[in-house]
Amino acid sequence: MEVKTLACDLCRGVVPAIASIRLGNGRSRKTQHRDLCAVHLRELDRLLRPRVRSAGGTATGRERAIKAGLEKRHPSYWAKVEGRILNALKGTKGPVGAAVLLKKSRVTSSTFRRAARRLAEAGKLKIAGGATRWRTYERT
Repeated sequence: MEVKTLACDLCRGVVPAIASIRLGNGRSRKTQHRDLCAVHLRELDRLLRPRVRSAGGTATGRERAIKAGLEKRHPSYWAKVEGRILNALKGTKGPVGAAVLLKKSRVTSSTFRRAARRLAEAGKLKIAGGATRWRTYERT
């Protein structure tokens, strides 16, 4: 008596297949059939199964920062950044654009904007112009 068994299409050698899967997107007429062993069936199932969210859902970047204790930078950090910006303004006359100050102070644009806002609130910096790239900064 002859016994025919399906072999896994992805394994080398003859490994018995436990399932025959049709792969297609539902639109094309040409679908592929794959015979898979238990190992490859679990692997395919893991790839195609949607991930389960935790009970709390997914945290946004700000929520992650709060959990990690990074929501507020240390005051010494801002003092250092503000000092860099004020030093960059020392040799200038009149209002200066942000691009020049970014290059001289060597800080990122978001850090620069936040530090400039803090300096303006403290009365050490005068900001002229709207929230555009043409905004100028001047030491008071």
